[in-house]
Amino acid sequence: MIIGITSIGYNCKEHIDKVLFSWNEIKKGAIKDTVFISAVHACFKETFASGYPIYSTDGTIEAFKSYKKQAVIDNYIQFVTPQLEFNVWNSNLEFLFSKNIDILMMLNFDEVWTIEEIKKLIEIIKEKEEYDYFNINFKNYVFDYNTYVDDFIVPRIWRTNRNGGIKGFYYDDELHFNNSLSYKQVPSYSIPKSDLFPKHYRWVGSKELLQRKLAFQKKHYGICSYKWNEEKDSLVFNDEYYTKMNKQKPKLYTE
Repeated sequence: MIIGITSIGYNCKEHIDKVLFSWNEIKKGAIKDTVFISAVHACFKETFASGYPIYSTDGTIEAFKSYKKQAVIDNYIQFVTPQLEFNVWNSNLEFLFSKNIDILMMLNFDEVWTIEEIKKLIEIIKEKEEYDYFNINFKNYVFDYNTYVDDFIVPRIWRTNRNGGIKGFYYDDELHFNNSLSYKQVPSYSIPKSDLFPKHYRWVGSKELLQRKLAFQKKHYGICSYKWNEEKDSLVFNDEYYTKMNKQKPKLYTE
């Protein structure tokens, strides 16, 4: 099986080494399957409109170039203008499809998989042949590195030989196929957290990082489930969001 990974990052140096460590071990022969990684550095339009620079300032670009030189990353793209998110994901596809991949996988540079989790993922993909794509339940860290929620279940893996092949992403992580079907219209499997529960450092980090994420979410979605509490000088749940969406706040777990 040939796996193609489309990955994107911006000001994410803090986690790059942790994210790529296991995938590098896999590429070096921890499994018999082949992995290609294509990475993009890009500033989203919403982030740029919020006052942030085109280029990362924390060493992210230098880290990407170093990993490309080491062949951990097989292809590297760097945008010089602000981009919409789905365009960034799509920019990796030409290279990955040229490698005749069987599986397309999305990877953010705050999603940390262990070697054993990757092996288990590949095992599940091979066993569940009847499904066209797979959702991952992430251990979604919030507020600090000891607190997490378990309600973040998102599409991450698609087969490339179904539905006429993959056409591309059309909104964030939403994808459609060459037969005009969207990913929501084809058979899928949500892998239970008892089988896989990889770490996702989505809402933890420095004040600058968290406020940048909040600014993006507000411009992109109009509202965010988190907000910055100036009095506490910390990230908190946004009560307005849960009232408006008629949702319960997720349960917090502590390690």
